[in-house]
Amino acid sequence: MRATEAFKVLLERGRLAGQLYALAGLFFTDRTYFDSVIEQYAESRRRVTTFFGCIMSETPVVEIVRHPNGIRLAQGQTLAEWYEQHYGEGWERLEPAEVFELDIVGGGWPHNLLAPWTPPIRARRSSDPEPVALN
Repeated sequence: MRATEAFKVLLERGRLAGQLYALAGLFFTDRTYFDSVIEQYAESRRRVTTFFGCIMSETPVVEIVRHPNGIRLAQGQTLAEWYEQHYGEGWERLEPAEVFELDIVGGGWPHNLLAPWTPPIRARRSSDPEPVALN
């Protein structure tokens, strides 16, 4: 319960970026409360500063909360499982932005913040050699 209360305080008192992090946490810790507050963000016209790698930009809150091309994870599904289900084992892929978008409502951002996962350029096949660590 301590995490839930911390997320609620951050949602109430934090700046916009902090509020979005709080929503990602509440996605896991208190889904009922999450569902009761998410719509005010899903319809927001505000923008928030974002960093992707070394690129800084202003992103509409609505795209972070409910992106029109956002993935929708099933209950208990991970990003890796979603990707395998939709693109199959051994697939060649485009860059992630060309394939899907993460958002909070669909679970992409909450799961990515909980356990970051970056899809590989090419998924390993069982016939691929084992990776070798270079020293």
